[in-house]
Amino acid sequence: MDHDESSPLSARFRAETLLLTFALVEDVQRMSEFDDLLDQLERTTLLPRGVLARVVGEVIEYQSEGIETFVRRRHTELQHDGFANEAIWPQISADLRLRRFSAPALTMRQLRRLVYG
Repeated sequence: MDHDESSPLSARFRAETLLLTFALVEDVQRMSEFDDLLDQLERTTLLPRGVLARVVGEVIEYQSEGIETFVRRRHTELQHDGFANEAIWPQISADLRLRRFSAPALTMRQLRRLVYG
């Protein structure tokens, strides 16, 4: 299955992700708690501070993703990669065990309900 770049779902998903990333970059640039990290990264990578703030913001966003958001995002990714739901649900279940959040064991039905309601 080819990824349809023009589909409303993927466009909306990309737009929401971009807006969240911009908001996180602004937050990271304003937060003094990240100054030491940004200083260290600036010294060791020679990348501009704005780029580093964006990367740190994206890492924070990625690590802050909740279970429901992760399941929906991962389901969409796997669908776009051409997988059928019969293969998607076990994959998402396995992926959840590897994530940093403590996810309860979810049945295939619970996974489907997170995506479809």
